[in-house]
Amino acid sequence: MTSNSLNTHAYLKISDDLRSRIESGLLKPGDKFPTERQLVEEFDVARMTIRHALGILEDDGLIDRRRGRSGGTFVRVIPPVVQLGAPISIERQLEQDGHRASTRQVSVETRDVPGRLAPLLGLERGSQVWFLRRLRLYDGEVVSLMRHYLPVERYPDIADLDLDGPLYKSIITKHESVVPVMPTGIQQELLGVTRTQPLVRLGRIIYNPAGEPIDYVEEFVHTDKMSLQIWADVEV
Repeated sequence: MTSNSLNTHAYLKISDDLRSRIESGLLKPGDKFPTERQLVEEFDVARMTIRHALGILEDDGLIDRRRGRSGGTFVRVIPPVVQLGAPISIERQLEQDGHRASTRQVSVETRDVPGRLAPLLGLERGSQVWFLRRLRLYDGEVVSLMRHYLPVERYPDIADLDLDGPLYKSIITKHESVVPVMPTGIQQELLGVTRTQPLVRLGRIIYNPAGEPIDYVEEFVHTDKMSLQIWADVEV
């Protein structure tokens, strides 16, 4: 048997060993992995063999390797899954799965309604909207940035709304679009992502029970922190 085949066998065996530690719960989500040097000493192999083994686990989505002062290799935390288009809100879905869901206001100001949104909100061009930025959190961790466009004529006093909580008591319809985007500078800062890490942008029109549009929401989701699925009510 050649040395190359021995090395191949070694890194596959090591990756299987480390995988079993994760799957058995010996290493839990968020736990820091031993360093490459520690693994080299434990398995008595070359550093490159360890890197190949860790690469397999990273490709399989079991670990994250981070750079910087607080970097290292960590067992990946599996993000919560939410259903887009489901009859209950994202907040309620997170709460039903045992997470603590919350929102936090970042900023609020008045602006002219963007031209592309005016017809969606039933507004004339140049109408004023409240432009509100809020963060969505679960278990205290930021998972997305929301941008709301609320007609000033419908909400003359923004203080009437709970800007750090649910904005609406009841809604009947949400039309959603899903588009991958690259983060802006402020999104990188607020969501803790790099400029090369894509986000998913959700677009929603919110209607009141009378069928009137009351808000347009753009939500920029950090998909390492929250997974998205399309909900469909299918009769068989």
